[in-house]
Amino acid sequence: MAHRIPRRRAQLARGPDGGGCPPRRHRTHDPRAARAGRPAAGSRRRPVHRRARAPHGRRAAGVGRPGDGRHRVGRGAHRLHRARGPSPRAPGERDVPPAPRGVRPRRSRPPVGGRSRRAHRDPRLHRPDRGRHRPRRRALPRLPPRPPGAGGKQVSAGFEVEDVAVRFGDHAAVDGVSLRIRPGRITAVIGPNGCGKSTLLRAVARLHVPDAGRVTLDGADVHRIPPGEYARRVAVLPQAPIAPASLTVADLVARGRDPHRRWCDRWSAADETAVHEALAQTGLVELADRALESLSGGQRQRAWIALALAQRTGVLLLDEPTTYLDIAHQLEVLDTVRLLHQEREVTVVMVLHDLSLAARYADDLVAMRDGRVIATGPPAEVITPEVLREVFGVECRVLVDEDDGHPIVVPRSVVSSSPA
Repeated sequence: MAHRIPRRRAQLARGPDGGGCPPRRHRTHDPRAARAGRPAAGSRRRPVHRRARAPHGRRAAGVGRPGDGRHRVGRGAHRLHRARGPSPRAPGERDVPPAPRGVRPRRSRPPVGGRSRRAHRDPRLHRPDRGRHRPRRRALPRLPPRPPGAGGKQVSAGFEVEDVAVRFGDHAAVDGVSLRIRPGRITAVIGPNGCGKSTLLRAVARLHVPDAGRVTLDGADVHRIPPGEYARRVAVLPQAPIAPASLTVADLVARGRDPHRRWCDRWSAADETAVHEALAQTGLVELADRALESLSGGQRQRAWIALALAQRTGVLLLDEPTTYLDIAHQLEVLDTVRLLHQEREVTVVMVLHDLSLAARYADDLVAMRDGRVIATGPPAEVITPEVLREVFGVECRVLVDEDDGHPIVVPRSVVSSSPA
């Protein structure tokens, strides 16, 4: 910047003491002196030779600063110039004649991957056997036809549990259970708390992987069935389901159609029909626009059952659907399940604690204790004083209902050998 500020250049020439000391030889650059071919004041460099220019703005080869010819002194000293003489050509580069004054010459680029640039841009000219550059455009995969289940009667399915064992550390929640759940029937699992009822149901629902044995659905291992196909065949209602806040009943029931819809499918008339029928069967048509948290316990449980109905599956797994409900809501929920079974012949497996309700609504009972099955069969064969004493450790009196003939359990006392 010294050549732009004359006062600063004069101070540097006089020295720091105002002229007493000999002037310092600072290397300054004067552009006017450089253009005239004279050395700048105080400069020890050789004079800068002005390069002769060729026609049309090109520099003449061999004219310039002595040496390698790669550097230029002046304002453009930071620029790196090409050495004198012809430069090595890139592969595929051709000689380009000089362009007229004011016209920027066009560069020629080598082909990409041994192909022309048109072939590189146009996927129709793509040849996969040449070059590394290949188009990344891929078409969407061909989707399979829409699976069945949009309407009509569902096909019931049966489960086979073969020597299933589920362990949590050293504790065996389910220990070598083998049973057959017949299709088209309502099966209720009964037993004391901690005996493995819910764990067995979760193993059937693929929520627990058995440590031993296997569970089959119509002869196929449930863990080898794709999740989407399993969701179209089996509906699971856990013991304490959770829903987002402010979710309406209709929105909750509509989630039951997700297994039958792909990500690219729109809401169809079959989906609308399935949701409306599920709301009608559970008596929730008038409550469809209400928030789920504003419903009573029985209404909320019916909404979750309607979600399972909208899936249009052949199997329904319910884990204690009457928990925290009063007797009126318990009857309401179980009546809905039995009506569903009668209309669609759905296979229902549920866990219950009320023995009288289990004997009234179930076709088959499974009594468990300490992770093992004690008795299976119709309610009249399982609900006996001997079986109840062994399973629950209580003395009971079993009566028969005069109207429908179902057994009624009247507990009397706890025996000393009750399970812990």
